Amino acid sequence: TVADAVLERKAALAAFRAEQDLSEVQTEQRSVDEAGLLADDGAALAQIRAEARENSTRRARINRILAYRLAGVSLFRTRATNPADRLVGVRFDTSYNGRFFERYYAIFGPGADGAQGPEANTRFFEWLDLVRHTLPHFVPADALFAEHDLADFCRIVLAYLNAFVSRRQQLEEAVRALAGRGRVSYESSAPCDMVLLRVARGGGSDALPVEEEVLKVQFGTLLARLPDSVQVKTGEGKATFELEEGRDVGPNFRLQDFVLECLQALD
Repeated sequence: TVADAVLERKAALAAFRAEQDLSEVQTEQRSVDEAGLLADDGAALAQIRAEARENSTRRARINRILAYRLAGVSLFRTRATNPADRLVGVRFDTSYNGRFFERYYAIFGPGADGAQGPEANTRFFEWLDLVRHTLPHFVPADALFAEHDLADFCRIVLAYLNAFVSRRQQLEEAVRALAGRGRVSYESSAPCDMVLLRVARGGGSDALPVEEEVLKVQFGTLLARLPDSVQVKTGEGKATFELEEGRDVGPNFRLQDFVLECLQALD
């Protein structure tokens, strides 16, 4: 959900700022120490003050950059010998649970009609075409760009990307959570919207028969962060559990919680 994404990015911002605050305190302390030793040297003191101003400017620049990263979408211009050949780029910063993950890029250039600027059309950026991108194949980038303006395109693409990263990371968490029940293996589709988990117990040197729990996890859409249903099959039979629409699960509810909930219902 949007609330989950905001909480994740606030956690990432807090961690980054804590690191920057420590660096700034260390820099200021060093400046104070140097000022004490060189109090009588006007030129040295002026240099220290200039460095302090530079550090303050750098911190402000870092905060601006971080604000863009916190939003998940930032614009840039590509490099080119001829300024007229520079293209517009969008960087997507994905995140999950307070951590940043992969970056993806989309590059835009003049449209096929030869228009060279927004004055050729009524809507800003309508004159741009999606030239190339590094987005996963399951994100319908071309179709989305054809249907939406640039702002909506970026918002929807980021939602696809963060949902994918969330499903993938939650799958890893679920595998670790199930390790206490036996040997875990899994298969998943590329966007992690369909997952097959297997938990095997017995066999090996203990000569016990192998018991296997098979869980089929399905997500309704590529924008979903939580599954619609989990089908559990054991030696005793099988059952399907659905995550009720509108259920208040809270921001910390994860795939592993739902999977363990389903297994406990059959134990």
